[in-house]
Amino acid sequence: METTSSALAYLRVLAFCLAAAISVSGGVAAAGAPQVPAMFVIGDSKGPAAKILLVVTISLLTSICSYGLPWFATCIPCPAEVSSRCSNIDVSGNYKSFQCPPNHYNDMAYLFLNTNDDAIRNLLSTSTSKEFHLSTLFIFFCAVYCLGIITYGIAIPSGLFIPVILAGAGYGRFVGRLFEPITKLDVGLFGLLGAASFLGGTMRMTVSLCVILLELTNDLLMLPLVLLVLLISKTIGDMFNHGVYDQIVKLKGLPYMEAHAEPYMKHLVARDIFSGPLITFSGVEKVGNILHALKTTGHNGFPVIDESPFADSPELCGLVLRSHLLVLLKGKIFSRDRVLAGDEVVRRISGFDFAKTGPGKGVKLEDLDIEDEEMEMYVDLHPITNASPYTVVETMSLAKAAVLFRQLGLRHMCVVPKSQGIHAGNFVLTIYLINAEASNRRNPDPTRLSAGAYFGTVPSHESSKMTMKELRLLLQRRELKATQKIWKALAYLRVLAFCLAAAISVSGGVAAAGAPQFPAMFVIGDSLVDNGNNNGLRSLAKSNYPPYGIDFQGGPTGRFCNRKTIIDFLGDSLGLPLFPAFTETITGEVDIEAGVNYASAAAGILEDSGLNLELYKTGLRKFLLAGIGPLGCIPNQLAKGFAPPGKCITAVNDMVQVFNRRLKTLVDRLNANYTNNSIFVYGNTYGAFTDIPSNPKTYGFHLMGRGCCGIGKNKGEITCLPFSIPCSNRDEYVFWDAYHPTQAFNQIIAQKAYSGPQSKCYPINVKQMAQR
Repeated sequence: METTSSALAYLRVLAFCLAAAISVSGGVAAAGAPQVPAMFVIGDSKGPAAKILLVVTISLLTSICSYGLPWFATCIPCPAEVSSRCSNIDVSGNYKSFQCPPNHYNDMAYLFLNTNDDAIRNLLSTSTSKEFHLSTLFIFFCAVYCLGIITYGIAIPSGLFIPVILAGAGYGRFVGRLFEPITKLDVGLFGLLGAASFLGGTMRMTVSLCVILLELTNDLLMLPLVLLVLLISKTIGDMFNHGVYDQIVKLKGLPYMEAHAEPYMKHLVARDIFSGPLITFSGVEKVGNILHALKTTGHNGFPVIDESPFADSPELCGLVLRSHLLVLLKGKIFSRDRVLAGDEVVRRISGFDFAKTGPGKGVKLEDLDIEDEEMEMYVDLHPITNASPYTVVETMSLAKAAVLFRQLGLRHMCVVPKSQGIHAGNFVLTIYLINAEASNRRNPDPTRLSAGAYFGTVPSHESSKMTMKELRLLLQRRELKATQKIWKALAYLRVLAFCLAAAISVSGGVAAAGAPQFPAMFVIGDSLVDNGNNNGLRSLAKSNYPPYGIDFQGGPTGRFCNRKTIIDFLGDSLGLPLFPAFTETITGEVDIEAGVNYASAAAGILEDSGLNLELYKTGLRKFLLAGIGPLGCIPNQLAKGFAPPGKCITAVNDMVQVFNRRLKTLVDRLNANYTNNSIFVYGNTYGAFTDIPSNPKTYGFHLMGRGCCGIGKNKGEITCLPFSIPCSNRDEYVFWDAYHPTQAFNQIIAQKAYSGPQSKCYPINVKQMAQR
């Protein structure tokens, strides 16, 4: 038993190492690739003809890969158990007979010529472990990876999420097949981890991707491993560049601010990033000045400053928008004298004229028809000025100003001096989110977009002061480079911390394996939990021959299942090793300190073999009494033809429920009578089973009333005979033979007994019982 535990611990450590390797390599592959190709920019800038040519080229390339690569694949004989649906030439079905003789299929076409959904399902499936060559998986991964890099972002919608899952699943399954002889682990699991690593390295999201992957697998037990892979791959990707969506924003020249301020901003204040010249308007401004500013800049907002005779000293009146200025100029509400004319503006132009219009539908600069005489006239800006813009003091930390700017979703922010009475030119600094003309969008000046914003400046007469500030900025940028190196080093340390934490988790898990939640477990039952007691008995109820134990390491053991029973899984959850059968302990050479399995197939429930409180007298204090499952639903009963198609035999299940109700009542009575640190628990096997037929696919089952191995109707008339050929997709079956469930079903029942609600394990579950 110690050898078995050591082997399991070794496999767990090996599985973790492979998962970590997949995470790191997947993060590097996803981040190191040119995530958004240059074709995106080429197609976006060369006009419609270039876009169409690019789409046609990519479509031809994709078609050549999809239909050309399968020509070089080797035909594989169809599995015996699926020969009826292998192979086909239809659009549906997995096994594609692409250029293959009858009863053969093309595994490359299996992936390329199926829908993306089917391809992902095949790569993540546990029932297709041997159906792909290593070379096929490698070629498929390379093809999807390269096509994903080339095609994403072009004019034709090709998507990113599904190609990344396909590439990651292909890569993970390739690694799983490569190490399968060593690990003996499910290759579908490696496909899932590969998909998680590529998604984490590309999208840089963790929680949302984890939820998506868990919904895809419907296995909450995968949560820690999937989340660990996502965290590692994201951290590795962050060491190289930003996520794919950030790359797109940068390539398209879209204005964007990071969620957090850059480290160097903590050492600067708002006035330190002045650059000029600052363009302002008076409250009553000359038309020619406004028109000149609109033509020579691409700014979307301008500060308005009132001076004499409208104010005693220069003061910030507010902020006026470019779009509002265009509407005002088109209305030509001008005056020859510099006077207030707000009433005339309000009377002639309504608020509807200033309302936002769709892109390209507002008043443009080209729409204005201003005559030379009007250029010397004045226009009152007070009616269209926002008199309460967001302002910050010039000594505010630049980091704080940038965070405020982003979190409030601002487009403009004014920076005002700390003291009053300063010259108007040095009075206000306006920060713009979008400032540059269209020609500068592709390569914005980093000094002007350092916080995703444009920073206006002091006037030119303080050029000496500007020089000093520019020198200060230069020093700050050098400090930024040093800071970035520190952050990169911290990223490496984060990865190291992840690895150390994971290593501690693994070592702790291995150490915990030696400290089970129960000191021992003793099992009494029938063939549902028999692990080999009948092997040496004179009985016809035996299962020590193939195909029983087909998935068990070492072959048949006497378990009436393809691998593990409910008790095996329950022992795993409790940290106990596999229990020896009683017949193995007779010689005294097998350790029985962790428990013994006395279960014997066809034992039944008799007066002299039923509940015996002698066990209580020996010192046992915690008892799990399992109810009977719905016998009217097993293949043997359904094969008799007493129930309508798709239904169970109600009369049989009614008798079972009578027994279960009385067993639950007995548990209440025992708990009331025996209170000396003892607990009796009723395991509701019937209730746990009835959850599955209502939604079998949620649990991964596709066949309910049919055995995986057997003879006759529903493979339920005669049990699994020696050397019979069972089904290949065993995890999709509820029943293994005419009477007994598969290990996939046993695992679900064991989990519900261990940590399920009171409706499945009464009055507490096994985990709670272990903690008492």
